[in-house]
Amino acid sequence: MHILDLANNTVTTLPDSNGIFWPRWSPNGRFIMGSERETLYVKLFDLKLQRWTTLVRGWAIWPTWSRDSRFVYSPLWLGEAGRPGGQYRIPVAGGKPEFIGTGFATGGWYQCWYGLDPNDNPLMMLDRSTNEIYALTLERK
Repeated sequence: MHILDLANNTVTTLPDSNGIFWPRWSPNGRFIMGSERETLYVKLFDLKLQRWTTLVRGWAIWPTWSRDSRFVYSPLWLGEAGRPGGQYRIPVAGGKPEFIGTGFATGGWYQCWYGLDPNDNPLMMLDRSTNEIYALTLERK
């Protein structure tokens, strides 16, 4: 994982970032979030402390920052042992993920996507364009 500084024309490699993907910079600028390739655990790189920490041990996909950088939202498909699949809000300061809802429908060519609206309400994409068949009868006028 690399940071390109356009003002100084420099590239910085984040330490120990090999195998981490889906980078997302926090809105407050302090953290870079990514997912481990093998486990899909959410990792945070603290730019101030220059180190990685594991935010949650569970198969998290499309992790998304809250507007205030205090939480990461994600559908956790498998989650930690005993934790049901669904949508979670994970506190960056530590603590347990908070279950916020069930269900995460997927489908269509692009499968799924996850994000937040301006009030941190979950948004999900559902593409059923080729997975459902509709019949229409048109009347000529």
